[in-house]
Amino acid sequence: MSTLESNAANLISKPTSVKAIPIIIIVRALLALVFYIVFTIKDITVGSVGPQLILYTFLAFCVLAVPILYFFNKKQLLPLRIAILVDLLAALPATAFISILLSLIAFGLTFTKSARAYFSS
Repeated sequence: MSTLESNAANLISKPTSVKAIPIIIIVRALLALVFYIVFTIKDITVGSVGPQLILYTFLAFCVLAVPILYFFNKKQLLPLRIAILVDLLAALPATAFISILLSLIAFGLTFTKSARAYFSS
């Protein structure tokens, strides 16, 4: 079996809740980038949240996505949960409610029966 075939088989064998975790993390970063672009183009500031704070949040999401994806690929559940919680903390200064909600969803998905079974294998 080639590496490509084994990667495809591994992807198919993952439960849906497990597949959703990295997708949520990437969507959060892209969402922050879109908000940064809109806030910059339209010159929007909401309270103390302006384009610069959103840019810093976006960069934090990108940096914190690395350990999340690393622990995800290594099937290490506890470090993955800790990394997701630290990622959640990165959204607090910008009061990014959508990102906070997505982090909580990703964190909750690590507690499903199928996810625990996948990470314990």
